[in-house]
Amino acid sequence: MRGNGTQTCGALSEFDSLRLPYLWVPGLPLHRLPNEAYHAAVNNDELIEVTHRRDTNQASARFVWLYAAPGSGVWWNPGRTIVAENVLMLVLRWHTPFELAEHLAAKEKSGRHHWVHGSKRRKCPRCSWRQVLKADPARPLTCCGEMSPPNASNGAAGRLRASLALAADAYESLITPPLGLDSAVLIEQKQRWLGRSYAMPEIIDFRRDRKHDLQQNVFRGKLGRVPCTAGPMGASCMSCWPRMHALCSCAQRIEPRPRTTSRGGTTFASKLQDCCEQSLPVYSTSARRMGRVEAPSREGSRW
Repeated sequence: MRGNGTQTCGALSEFDSLRLPYLWVPGLPLHRLPNEAYHAAVNNDELIEVTHRRDTNQASARFVWLYAAPGSGVWWNPGRTIVAENVLMLVLRWHTPFELAEHLAAKEKSGRHHWVHGSKRRKCPRCSWRQVLKADPARPLTCCGEMSPPNASNGAAGRLRASLALAADAYESLITPPLGLDSAVLIEQKQRWLGRSYAMPEIIDFRRDRKHDLQQNVFRGKLGRVPCTAGPMGASCMSCWPRMHALCSCAQRIEPRPRTTSRGGTTFASKLQDCCEQSLPVYSTSARRMGRVEAPSREGSRW
């Protein structure tokens, strides 16, 4: 916040792409609410504050993925939705653990047969696929006795879950929502990006598969009374207010393609921050001319 009371773009550390999840908007604080807040939002049919950047590497994806992002000022209507811990638990709503294991084994040519043969050699009690899929790969499987983590059964469990958690093309065909379900909120979805691990609430919007326009579900406030018209970057980076306009604009124009580089650090973060500081007054002036004031900050609140 500047001395005259106007909003600035944020701390330099918030622009360091090396410390942010995949396709997170640099400059947007990396903040999450308690899991209970998302359960309450779904139970009470409330809008959820989100951020979204188009993944050019997944242009043909059936669904749209969003992050829950308090403070973005982009309020999204989840429609008819459900809550799951992560995408693994979501897939297991519609497929048995055996179907899931067979699918991943066919994709990776690993996992299931390694586990079965390992179990027979050890002559240990047979684990159910649910036990294998939910097991901690760093600890022995209790149904197979005191086996060491490198054992084939633990390795299979780890590979299966890692595929679900990190590789979208490994499980998207298994995301088969019933007709009428609009979205799913994954409150503990894990990802690993540029050597760091994150557990961020992520959201899957299923309506893209029905040629549904994502923008018509986005609003400028929690009550959902004022639609959010597409910002300067359109569907490539969703924004409703001057600060997010500036952050999205700089991210799309300056930040390199995420999957082809690990560029980041203080120098690059400073470049993004400077871009935002230069762009913010322009978007703020335009918003005032249109009679729109800056959205109040909600960081740290439950909406």
